[in-house]
Amino acid sequence: MGCYTTRVVSATEVNDIFNILVNGVNYTIDNKHMRIEKNYRVYLILYTICNVGLRVSDILQLTPNKIKGSQLTIVEKKTNKQQVRQISTNVYSKLMDYCLDNNIKSNELIFKITERNVQKVLKKVCEYLNLENVSTHSFRKFYATSIYQKSDNDLFLVKELLNHSFISTTQRYIGKDYDKINKYSAMNLID
Repeated sequence: MGCYTTRVVSATEVNDIFNILVNGVNYTIDNKHMRIEKNYRVYLILYTICNVGLRVSDILQLTPNKIKGSQLTIVEKKTNKQQVRQISTNVYSKLMDYCLDNNIKSNELIFKITERNVQKVLKKVCEYLNLENVSTHSFRKFYATSIYQKSDNDLFLVKELLNHSFISTTQRYIGKDYDKINKYSAMNLID
């Protein structure tokens, strides 16, 4: 995806991307008719990242037998750390429906696609939407920022959910709120 800093996507941008992935879009460039085909598989991968916070590499190694009701268990590919995560009913239902619709057996990969191909589909959608510095990791950052905001700025909770070793890594994920953290952490509270 190039040499840049992946940024957090906004909720509006997530919805715009999801809309195209679910419905497809026809457009014209230089009198040439173009189409981005709908891609429910990539939508569901990104949807899962947004709602669970795992890296795309971990989502791509999911099998149905790693999801039991509202609990997902996985060993992170990057860190080799085990993650046991509660997931929402919506995430569970969408994943299981996808498995049923695609006849995916309990020990088979749910998403038979490479990380590179997911990035290529996302890049095409982002180019159409004129979104820059967006990759699959932007959706993990969206998760981190959303949890941070919904938890009354509980940075340690976000750190644990992302399975980060260092709080400084988590701080970088939450984008502009990091400036707020720096501002308040540098305050002189007592003389």
